[in-house]
Amino acid sequence: MEFSVRVASLSVAALADRKLNAMALVDGDISGQQFRLILNGIAKYHQMKDEIPARVKARLKVAMKEETSSEQRRASDQLHKKS
Repeated sequence: MEFSVRVASLSVAALADRKLNAMALVDGDISGQQFRLILNGIAKYHQMKDEIPARVKARLKVAMKEETSSEQRRASDQLHKKS
């Protein structure tokens, strides 16, 4: 789980970095509006970074429930076959 969170976080950071570099390369200067966009992008990055662990945890919880349900069904089926 920790590895996937780091990978996702690095991907978000790489995308933010590319966006920033693309904006600065257009004219070599960053206007006030572009700077606000950058700050908003940074805020969005931090928000997404904070949401990643919660999403991963929720997905793992669902997967574990599905696996448990599947195991219970198999055990029930085996009991019925033995009867």
